[in-house]
Amino acid sequence: MTRVRWARDGDAKGVQPLFEASMVSEGLPMNLAAFRRTWRHAFGPKSTFRFVVAVDASRAVVGCCTVHTHYSTYRGQPVVEVEDVYVVEPRRGRGIGAKLLGFCEKYAESIKAARTELHVRQGNRAARLYLRQGYEPVDYEWMQKPLRTLMAASGSGGRAGRGVRHRNKERA
Repeated sequence: MTRVRWARDGDAKGVQPLFEASMVSEGLPMNLAAFRRTWRHAFGPKSTFRFVVAVDASRAVVGCCTVHTHYSTYRGQPVVEVEDVYVVEPRRGRGIGAKLLGFCEKYAESIKAARTELHVRQGNRAARLYLRQGYEPVDYEWMQKPLRTLMAASGSGGRAGRGVRHRNKERA
């Protein structure tokens, strides 16, 4: 049986390999320093996001994602953004991704959010899961402007991230 819950500080060793595998699957180099900063931030007093984990009966982390909350000025309500969804390869297709999304959606309902949203790279096979769970593609371009100070801190050596299509019902 797989259980989904908010991550605890002690889950770092279980989440790190998933974070690394997710980076590799996106064609990005693993940056352990960035993971450590991210983990510290998640449990810090000014955190802007939280980790969610799926754990099996042996308490091994078999899936994870992050949850960010921002605000829709158009709707006058919070919006919950789900990112970094990852399930270990041998456990895929067993409903763990759906459980992670369901947990995030219940959280969104609890704070009376206008919606949940996520980004998915074109061609990512997880898009099928998101569609089955009721997420709808929207023709909205996601753009970014990498800042040199942020790239230097991330250890990316100036490598900017790749833009992807924005996938939410309404962006405002």
